[in-house]
Amino acid sequence: MRDLIFRTAQQGDVADLAILADMATRGLMSHLWGLAAVPGQSAFEVGRTALLTQSDHYIFFRNWCIVEVGGAVAGALNCYVIPEASAASTDAPEALRPLDELKALIPGCYYIAMVALYPTAQGQGLGKIVLEEAAASARAAGCSEMALLVGSANTRARNLYQAFGFSDRATRPFVPFPGSDLPGDWILMHKSLS
Repeated sequence: MRDLIFRTAQQGDVADLAILADMATRGLMSHLWGLAAVPGQSAFEVGRTALLTQSDHYIFFRNWCIVEVGGAVAGALNCYVIPEASAASTDAPEALRPLDELKALIPGCYYIAMVALYPTAQGQGLGKIVLEEAAASARAAGCSEMALLVGSANTRARNLYQAFGFSDRATRPFVPFPGSDLPGDWILMHKSLS
Protein backbone atom coordinates (compact mmCIF):
# COMPACT_ATOMS: atom_id res chain seq x y z
CA MET A 1 0.00 0.00 0.00
CA ARG A 2 1.40 3.38 -1.01
CA ASP A 3 2.32 5.96 1.61
CA LEU A 4 1.78 3.51 4.50
CA ILE A 5 3.85 4.01 7.63
CA PHE A 6 3.78 2.64 11.14
CA ARG A 7 4.95 5.01 13.86
CA THR A 8 4.87 5.35 17.61
CA ALA A 9 1.91 7.42 18.72
CA GLN A 10 2.53 10.98 19.83
CA GLN A 11 0.67 13.20 22.26
CA GLY A 12 -1.24 14.81 19.40
CA ASP A 13 -2.73 11.42 18.47
CA VAL A 14 -4.73 10.93 21.68
CA ALA A 15 -8.09 12.05 20.24
CA ASP A 16 -7.74 9.50 17.43
CA LEU A 17 -6.56 6.87 19.92
CA ALA A 18 -9.61 7.39 22.14
CA ILE A 19 -11.91 6.84 19.16
CA LEU A 20 -9.91 3.88 17.83
CA ALA A 21 -9.68 2.24 21.29
CA ASP A 22 -13.46 2.46 21.56
CA MET A 23 -13.88 1.06 18.05
CA ALA A 24 -11.48 -1.81 18.82
CA THR A 25 -13.43 -2.74 21.92
CA ARG A 26 -16.85 -2.27 20.30
CA GLY A 27 -17.81 0.41 22.81
CA LEU A 28 -16.36 -1.20 25.94
CA MET A 29 -13.75 1.52 26.50
CA SER A 30 -16.28 4.37 26.40
CA HIS A 31 -18.50 2.37 28.77
CA LEU A 32 -15.62 1.96 31.24
CA TRP A 33 -14.56 5.57 30.86
CA GLY A 34 -18.16 6.62 31.43
CA LEU A 35 -18.18 4.71 34.73
CA ALA A 36 -15.22 6.85 35.84
CA ALA A 37 -16.68 10.16 34.61
CA VAL A 38 -18.02 12.75 37.01
CA PRO A 39 -21.41 14.39 36.24
CA GLY A 40 -21.12 16.52 33.12
CA GLN A 41 -17.84 14.91 32.00
CA SER A 42 -17.62 13.08 28.68
CA ALA A 43 -16.48 9.45 28.69
CA PHE A 44 -14.04 10.39 25.93
CA GLU A 45 -12.59 13.17 28.09
CA VAL A 46 -11.82 10.50 30.71
CA GLY A 47 -10.30 8.29 28.01
CA ARG A 48 -8.21 11.09 26.54
CA THR A 49 -6.87 11.92 30.00
CA ALA A 50 -6.03 8.24 30.62
CA LEU A 51 -4.21 8.03 27.30
CA LEU A 52 -2.18 11.13 28.20
CA THR A 53 -1.39 10.40 31.84
CA GLN A 54 -1.41 6.67 32.69
CA SER A 55 2.22 6.06 31.78
CA ASP A 56 2.36 2.77 33.72
CA HIS A 57 -0.64 1.30 31.84
CA TYR A 58 -0.78 -0.33 28.42
CA ILE A 59 -3.29 2.30 27.27
CA PHE A 60 -0.69 5.12 27.56
CA PHE A 61 -0.31 6.81 24.17
CA ARG A 62 3.36 5.90 23.75
CA ASN A 63 2.41 2.21 23.87
CA TRP A 64 0.42 2.53 20.64
CA CYS A 65 1.50 2.12 17.03
CA ILE A 66 -0.23 4.50 14.62
CA VAL A 67 -1.14 3.26 11.15
CA GLU A 68 -0.79 6.21 8.80
CA VAL A 69 -1.77 6.28 5.14
CA GLY A 70 -1.04 9.30 2.98
CA GLY A 71 -0.14 11.39 6.03
CA ALA A 72 -3.43 10.74 7.84
CA VAL A 73 -4.19 8.43 10.76
CA ALA A 74 -5.93 5.34 9.37
CA GLY A 75 -5.84 3.17 12.48
CA ALA A 76 -3.87 2.06 15.50
CA LEU A 77 -2.45 -1.02 17.18
CA ASN A 78 -1.81 -1.66 20.89
CA CYS A 79 0.08 -4.80 21.94
CA TYR A 80 2.01 -6.03 24.96
CA VAL A 81 3.37 -9.20 26.52
CA ILE A 82 0.98 -10.68 29.09
CA PRO A 83 2.87 -10.81 32.42
CA GLU A 84 3.86 -14.29 33.58
CA ALA A 85 2.03 -13.73 36.86
CA SER A 86 -1.15 -12.57 35.14
CA ALA A 87 -4.30 -13.44 37.05
CA ALA A 88 -7.94 -12.54 36.63
CA SER A 89 -8.91 -9.52 38.71
CA THR A 90 -11.79 -10.01 41.12
CA ASP A 91 -12.43 -6.28 41.56
CA ALA A 92 -12.65 -5.42 37.83
CA PRO A 93 -15.93 -4.13 36.40
CA GLU A 94 -18.24 -7.03 35.55
CA ALA A 95 -17.89 -6.52 31.78
CA LEU A 96 -14.09 -6.97 32.06
CA ARG A 97 -14.03 -10.16 34.13
CA PRO A 98 -14.39 -12.62 31.23
CA LEU A 99 -11.61 -10.84 29.34
CA ASP A 100 -9.32 -10.95 32.40
CA GLU A 101 -10.06 -14.67 32.84
CA LEU A 102 -9.08 -15.35 29.24
CA LYS A 103 -5.91 -13.26 29.42
CA ALA A 104 -4.89 -15.20 32.54
CA LEU A 105 -4.68 -18.30 30.29
CA ILE A 106 -1.88 -16.84 28.15
CA PRO A 107 1.00 -15.65 30.38
CA GLY A 108 4.08 -14.67 28.38
CA CYS A 109 2.09 -14.41 25.15
CA TYR A 110 2.24 -11.36 22.87
CA TYR A 111 -1.25 -9.94 23.17
CA ILE A 112 -2.98 -7.72 20.64
CA ALA A 113 -4.98 -5.65 23.11
CA MET A 114 -6.58 -3.31 20.56
CA VAL A 115 -6.49 -2.93 16.81
CA ALA A 116 -8.81 -0.75 14.75
CA LEU A 117 -8.97 0.90 11.37
CA TYR A 118 -11.24 3.77 10.48
CA PRO A 119 -14.01 2.67 8.07
CA THR A 120 -12.38 4.58 5.20
CA ALA A 121 -9.26 2.38 5.59
CA GLN A 122 -11.13 -0.94 5.75
CA GLY A 123 -11.60 -3.38 2.89
CA GLN A 124 -8.25 -2.62 1.26
CA GLY A 125 -6.06 -5.37 2.74
CA LEU A 126 -4.71 -3.08 5.45
CA GLY A 127 -5.95 -5.34 8.27
CA LYS A 128 -3.60 -8.14 7.17
CA ILE A 129 -0.69 -5.68 6.91
CA VAL A 130 -1.39 -4.44 10.45
CA LEU A 131 -1.44 -8.04 11.74
CA GLU A 132 1.89 -8.66 9.98
CA GLU A 133 3.29 -5.62 11.82
CA ALA A 134 2.00 -7.06 15.11
CA ALA A 135 3.67 -10.41 14.34
CA ALA A 136 6.97 -8.64 13.58
CA SER A 137 6.68 -6.77 16.90
CA ALA A 138 5.98 -10.04 18.71
CA ARG A 139 9.10 -11.63 17.23
CA ALA A 140 11.15 -8.54 18.13
CA ALA A 141 9.87 -8.91 21.71
CA GLY A 142 11.10 -12.52 21.74
CA CYS A 143 7.63 -14.07 21.72
CA SER A 144 6.73 -17.21 19.78
CA GLU A 145 2.97 -16.90 20.33
CA MET A 146 0.35 -14.23 19.75
CA ALA A 147 -3.18 -13.94 21.07
CA LEU A 148 -6.17 -11.64 20.93
CA LEU A 149 -9.79 -11.49 22.04
CA VAL A 150 -12.75 -11.00 19.75
CA GLY A 151 -16.49 -10.98 20.35
CA SER A 152 -18.45 -13.74 18.63
CA ALA A 153 -20.73 -11.03 17.18
CA ASN A 154 -17.76 -9.45 15.38
CA THR A 155 -17.66 -11.97 12.53
CA ARG A 156 -15.78 -9.69 10.14
CA ALA A 157 -12.81 -9.32 12.49
CA ARG A 158 -12.90 -12.99 13.47
CA ASN A 159 -12.76 -14.02 9.80
CA LEU A 160 -9.72 -11.78 9.29
CA TYR A 161 -7.97 -13.30 12.30
CA GLN A 162 -8.74 -16.85 11.15
CA ALA A 163 -7.42 -16.07 7.66
CA PHE A 164 -4.21 -14.82 9.30
CA GLY A 165 -3.77 -18.14 11.14
CA PHE A 166 -5.38 -17.47 14.51
CA SER A 167 -7.49 -20.29 15.95
CA ASP A 168 -9.95 -20.42 18.82
CA ARG A 169 -8.43 -21.42 22.15
CA ALA A 170 -11.08 -20.65 24.81
CA THR A 171 -14.32 -18.74 25.34
CA ARG A 172 -16.14 -16.96 28.13
CA PRO A 173 -19.68 -15.57 28.08
CA PHE A 174 -19.97 -11.95 27.01
CA VAL A 175 -21.25 -9.66 29.76
CA PRO A 176 -23.51 -7.07 28.10
CA PHE A 177 -23.13 -3.37 28.90
CA PRO A 178 -25.12 -0.34 27.69
CA GLY A 179 -24.62 -0.06 23.92
CA SER A 180 -22.79 -3.38 23.60
CA ASP A 181 -22.97 -5.99 20.86
CA LEU A 182 -25.54 -8.73 20.94
CA PRO A 183 -24.97 -11.42 23.58
CA GLY A 184 -22.50 -14.14 22.73
CA ASP A 185 -19.00 -15.05 23.79
CA TRP A 186 -15.57 -13.54 24.07
CA ILE A 187 -13.23 -15.75 22.05
CA LEU A 188 -9.54 -16.07 22.87
CA MET A 189 -7.71 -16.64 19.58
CA HIS A 190 -4.13 -17.88 19.43
CA LYS A 191 -1.40 -18.09 16.81
CA SER A 192 2.01 -19.75 16.95
CA LEU A 193 4.80 -17.78 15.29
CA SER A 194 7.22 -20.73 15.00
